[in-house]
Order: sequence, then structure tokens, then C-alpha cells
Amino acid sequence: MNLREALDRFLANCKVRNYSIYTLKERRCRTLMFISWAEERGIYDVNEVSRATMLGFQRFIAQIEKKHGGHLAPETQINYFSNVSYLFSWLLKEELIELNPASDVDHLRVPRRLPKAILSHPEIELMMNEADVATSKGVRDRAIMELFYSTGLRRFECFQLKKNDVDLDRAQLFVRLGKGQRDRVVPIGERAIYWVERYLADVRCFWEFDDVETLFLDEKGHALGLDRYSDLVRFYREAAGVKKPGACHLFRHSAATAMLEGGADVRFIQEFLGHSSLKTTQIYTRVSIEKLKAVHAATHPSAFREPAKKTVEK
Repeated sequence: MNLREALDRFLANCKVRNYSIYTLKERRCRTLMFISWAEERGIYDVNEVSRATMLGFQRFIAQIEKKHGGHLAPETQINYFSNVSYLFSWLLKEELIELNPASDVDHLRVPRRLPKAILSHPEIELMMNEADVATSKGVRDRAIMELFYSTGLRRFECFQLKKNDVDLDRAQLFVRLGKGQRDRVVPIGERAIYWVERYLADVRCFWEFDDVETLFLDEKGHALGLDRYSDLVRFYREAAGVKKPGACHLFRHSAATAMLEGGADVRFIQEFLGHSSLKTTQIYTRVSIEKLKAVHAATHPSAFREPAKKTVEK
């Protein structure tokens, strides 16, 4: 069986098993890169792929340069390699190959990094206030940013929100098939409710078509594109003069950190963010430094400033 046929059968199997369209798209994209790389080296059949082939592909990934310089992050390299290894794991399970060539290849070690940036409350207010709420677009943009910050949604979760997923009377929204195909219910704060209500009453009703259920629309009445969310948040971040990198995920990181510093239990934050593992959530306990600073100031000897010494008169 050639590699391209194997990929088609593998993706069909993933689709039957109800993997999300985002997972299917990613696996297809990453694996096609490997297949093209292998074909350039005369490898077309699944049984021609060896451990040496996979090691060569791993080195190839490590040498890829990004548009703006630098190489792919270790997490991204692992993602590329893992998506290819899923194919061979499935082939082995289906007894279409005798050995998995990726099974004995060691993954890169990933450093445990903190989120790149956390927005302070004043920075968030600056971004919110950049939206011109005298215009329809400004009201929509303000509603999007308020919802991101209030609920900690991922970008694709906000993108796939339907109008009926938001229950403003009960101050909650229903996240359908979030990461890992898991549903969850998330509370919405009063300020976000206010702006979403304004958007629904003053903007969306004039933009919508009868067959569009998506919550956030563009000016032509179409569902707002996935990349538009990032462009929107980045625009307001730059307009507000906030130098920290990032876009939609900035609000997610900032919401989790603010809640933790406000006294929320880390397990509640895990449910709030939709993390399958508490280990993923616990990274925010390393970001939350305000309480640590307070304890340090109250207990560490170096935190106390010595009184100024009087000048000795001669």
C-alpha cells in the first residue's frame, strides 16, 4: 500500500471515530508533509518506511525555518512527528505493516514553559476601550473580547459558538465539542452579558441571515472567520499600545491567572478552561505571583528596608 492511500484510509477511520474536523485537518496537513518529504527520497510504500526514515524526518523538522526567523518550537516539532506516528500506529493495529517505524524514536524533551504573556487589568481595560462602541463593528468586537476574557474560551470554541449556546438569563454558555471533543458549561460575567446583549439587540439582528446560527457575524452576515478573531484581538492590542505578544489566548491566560489570584481553586479553573489534566492547569499556579510576593514581603528578611542612617557630624 502506498503512503497516500494509507493516509486516506487512516483519515476515513478517524472520521468514523468522530474526530473533530480540526484534528482531521491537522493530521492530513502534517502527514502530507511527511509523505512529500519521503517521496522526494524515493519512498512511496508504507513498508519502505524504516526507523532511519523517521529519524531523518525528525531531523528535517528540526531544520525548518519559520517565516520570521528561528526554528519550530519543540512542541511544534513533536506535533508534526506525532501526527505521522499516529498513521503508523494505526497501520500496525490493522496488520498492514509488521513494525511501527516510529515506535522506537525518542521525542524531544519539552521545557515546561510559562505562558508567554499575561495581561494586567489596566491593559485589558485599554484594549476594551479601543473598540468604538458608537459603531456596529465596535460593539461586536467589544462583545467578543469581553466574552473571551469572561469565559476563557479558546479561539475555535468562540468561533463555533451558536446563538442558542449562550444563555444570558442563566449567565452561562454551552461549549460544544471543545478540545478533546468534550462539552462543558461556562459561566459568563455581568459585563460580558451586557455587551453580548447589546450586540444581539443592536447589531446582529441587522446583519443576520435566516440560515446563519453562528453567534458572531461579519458585516455581510456571514460567520466571522477563524483567523478574524486573532486579527481582531491583535489589532486592539496594538492600538492600545500593549507590547505583549499574542492574541485570543492572551485573554484565556489572563482570566485563569486573575481567578487564581482571586482565590479560585485550581480544580475549578481546570473545569473552567476545559483541561483534561490538572497538570495543564497547574502551570497557572506558577504564573500567579501576587500572593507569593505578599508572603515574601511579609516573611523574607531582605524585604524589609533598613532605616536610613544618620550622617555623623564631624
